Amino acid sequence: MSLIELYLRKPNVYFYGKVQEPQEAEYLIVGCPYDSTVSRRPGTRFGPFAIRWASLEIESFSLRKLEDFEDIKVADLGDLIPTYSSIEDYLNRLERVLSEIKREYSKARVFVIGGEHTVSYACIKALDKSTGVIIFDAHMDLRQEYPYGNPWTHATVSRRICEYLGPEAVLLVG
Repeated sequence: MSLIELYLRKPNVYFYGKVQEPQEAEYLIVGCPYDSTVSRRPGTRFGPFAIRWASLEIESFSLRKLEDFEDIKVADLGDLIPTYSSIEDYLNRLERVLSEIKREYSKARVFVIGGEHTVSYACIKALDKSTGVIIFDAHMDLRQEYPYGNPWTHATVSRRICEYLGPEAVLLVG
């Protein structure tokens, strides 16, 4: 059994309402319903569902491009099943699943929808290390730990990304 089959749960609502085979897709959607390190109100775990639900209302015709995107080839692979042990386990699982998706469907572009942005670290680790990153956020998220003793939270993710890629590969905007 592949990691994709083992760790991804099919969504209740598919992105753009399409059920398409991933082998035929140009774009793949993976949801990360995770919010275990938020410091105030939880709820970002509902983000993937909300994005999928809103995608059902997207107008397919673009006046700007004068194109109809009705035939866009998108496959929704579902949501990463949460782990209840630790954020490190969740990030490791996400990285392994995304790496397998990249190998299995190398011609498709993968879009990860979340969830809190701590999952960005695993997404970046699954990419080529020569990748540069632009982070748009109102907060820099460069803390060493938050709260004290915890290096893996939404408030430390940019620092972890800088440590992994090197600060010269990261542009923070916000």
